[in-house]
Amino acid sequence: MRWTSALGRRARYILLLFPFLLTLLYFASSRSSFDLLSLVPIHLSFQTHELDEWWTKFFSHIEASQPYAAPVQIDGPGPIASFWQPNTTNARPDLTELSAVDEANIRASHAFFIAGLPKLAQQLPLDPDTTGIVTVAGEGSFGEVISMLLIARQSGSKLPIHIVLVSSTGWIDHFCAHEIRRLNGKCIYIHDVWSKLPSVLQLNQFQAKTVSIMASSFQNVLFLDPNTLPVVNPDPIFDPGSEPFASTGYIAWPDLWTPVVSPQFYTIAGDVQVPPLTARATSDRGVLAIDKARHADTLLLSAYYNYYGADYYSLLLTQSAHSEGNEETIFQAALVLEALGKKTDSGYQYAQPMEWMEKESHSTNPSRKKKGYWDVRMAPQVHKVMRDGAPRSLLLQQIDPREDHRAVMAAIEVADKQDERKQPRRARDVPSRLTQPEGPTTIFNPNDISEFLTESSFLATTGNLTLDHDHAKILFFHCYNGIKLDFFKLSGSKNDKTKPATPLSAEGKMARRLWGDPGWIVERTGRDVEKLLWKDAMEVWCGIATFREACERMREVWDEVY
Repeated sequence: MRWTSALGRRARYILLLFPFLLTLLYFASSRSSFDLLSLVPIHLSFQTHELDEWWTKFFSHIEASQPYAAPVQIDGPGPIASFWQPNTTNARPDLTELSAVDEANIRASHAFFIAGLPKLAQQLPLDPDTTGIVTVAGEGSFGEVISMLLIARQSGSKLPIHIVLVSSTGWIDHFCAHEIRRLNGKCIYIHDVWSKLPSVLQLNQFQAKTVSIMASSFQNVLFLDPNTLPVVNPDPIFDPGSEPFASTGYIAWPDLWTPVVSPQFYTIAGDVQVPPLTARATSDRGVLAIDKARHADTLLLSAYYNYYGADYYSLLLTQSAHSEGNEETIFQAALVLEALGKKTDSGYQYAQPMEWMEKESHSTNPSRKKKGYWDVRMAPQVHKVMRDGAPRSLLLQQIDPREDHRAVMAAIEVADKQDERKQPRRARDVPSRLTQPEGPTTIFNPNDISEFLTESSFLATTGNLTLDHDHAKILFFHCYNGIKLDFFKLSGSKNDKTKPATPLSAEGKMARRLWGDPGWIVERTGRDVEKLLWKDAMEVWCGIATFREACERMREVWDEVY
């Protein structure tokens, strides 16, 4: 008995020490400076070997899904960029050239990847019930990330932020270890995430967004490009019961352009119905909100599209149009998977990975989560910054999706009452609870899957409705082109032509504000965002001796302009 008791105590000591030993091992392998906060593991719920194993399985499946086909060819220079209009009469461009054999082989590759998708999606590493902002950056954009982070905190956002780095340098490492931590941010070095994967893996700019969302441990992610600024607190998007996120798990905002996805893409994806051009504009690549538990399969399919983008999917999704940036692969993946999940007359059906559904069926939350996508219907408002009679830059103002949801639902209700037109297909009401068998054990019934799936395609029919949005309820400024809020660029020569888009003029002085008269900004956000950013940025940059020159120039601008 005494020996058994002693053995039990030793076992308890070993169990208590085990997490500490793992932490020490992580510290020893970390590339960051040896301070506690910068050495927190990326995925708190998964051990390093589990992460390596999952990433290895995922990229192995992508490699096994390689299309054995000649690259897609485009007939001509590509579609001319055109602004999207809900009543457009233009025909969808169809410029892709593929032989019947090559099309069949790419289709087989797509089907093979889809077949292995549910199992991989259920195992996607994440920390349950966590929410945060994710962005991706490198040496050329990290200065913008700092400005975006400062504005997020200025707006009142409390969400932690993960900065996924595809490249770095000494000054970025310093910021990650010190200033970023103080702002409740954390840098994730992407190649450390899959350090044990084959060296053949190369990350390009188009893969970065999807993979950065996957590499972060957050379950609910607000992805922001470094040049997309949360000028109003975005945190309530993720509040319990907040629509449309609660019923879909994925929100996309519109860009300015007419979609140019090839009809051949939808054939390859499984004979998916080709959406009309009147249904939607392209997605804004700078912002999205997604629940990785519900949409793990969406992200993984997007990564597949990006991985084979250069020869196949980038060309199928953009047809070499100049208006397209990163092929909006996440939205197209969501659209394809929802369409395949509804197929009943084809062997190309898709069984949703529903592990998240089992978890939700145990929940007592009356606002039951479902799965779908919400494609924001209000077009971005464009603010032009003029200099010398010409547009200097554009700001896209993106609406609060809760206001968009309110406007769409209100318009549908009005149409229902008036009964003057064919009604759009509505999303099912979210059930207050599922019918569960008696007893302590909850049994998951796969036949109830429809109760968890939101019908998202009804959004394509809202063009026939009059939507009455409150245009003042915006959340984001997307600095679309022109001026970039990168104060690192002030650290070079005042006439350095290799550093474009500096906030200063060629003479080292800024004659006016970056965004023009602050009155409209104060009206929209309740504060002078630009002035407060300049003030906050000085506190950050002037606290580092290395950036003394940048600090001096920032103070000059502050005294002259603000």
